[in-house]
Amino acid sequence: QAIKGIRRNEFSNQFTAPAKPDADGQDVPFRWSAEVVAQLLTDTLHRSVGVVRLPMPPTARLLRGTPTDSLYKRMLVVSDNLFAEQVHFMTAAERASVQLDPAGERKRLMDSVLHYPAMSAKWADGSGLSRYNLFTPNILVDLLKKLADRVPQKRLFALLPVAGRSGTLRSINLPGEPYIFAKSGSMSGVYNLSGYMLTKKGKVLYFSVMNNNFTGPVSATRKQTGELLKQIHEQF
Repeated sequence: QAIKGIRRNEFSNQFTAPAKPDADGQDVPFRWSAEVVAQLLTDTLHRSVGVVRLPMPPTARLLRGTPTDSLYKRMLVVSDNLFAEQVHFMTAAERASVQLDPAGERKRLMDSVLHYPAMSAKWADGSGLSRYNLFTPNILVDLLKKLADRVPQKRLFALLPVAGRSGTLRSINLPGEPYIFAKSGSMSGVYNLSGYMLTKKGKVLYFSVMNNNFTGPVSATRKQTGELLKQIHEQF
């Protein structure tokens, strides 16, 4: 069984273990190469496996396998920033003819897909961790509307964290049937929450709450945001 907290040197088989191991497992990435994978497959399959290096034919097509929802849910519910950043680079790579250009892909999406004017928002990375990202609540609400127009509500809500139930919204105490389906973003002095609300009168509201430049703990601001949304749910 894997020991949580164990670490391996990136370039050698040197390991360090914590003084008090945790019984929970962990995912540990490793540096790989085609030759290493071939050796592992040879050992596992008990048959010779080699590396074939052939030029990519012009008729080659990308074979798509795993449904994208599993990836979306990992990014949204687990809030896996590494996945989000990697997906951003993957989309840029699909359009790159010579050089990988994530910034160019962001500009293309803003101009041609989302149709946001150049000065209305600044998008700096794939995960949202950069403080150079500048979005207004109006832009995020418009983005929520665009998503709702393209994705069936049942599927869309299933991909998002549920307040009081799952993901980064589990700690927001909202009793009763779920009515907040949203994505949060937080760092020191910042707590933002954008998503969809089901009101007592059966309406679906799009909302974006941005809290910035506060000095207290994020947990306190998260609780206050939950109370605000609860009042809106009750009144509308």
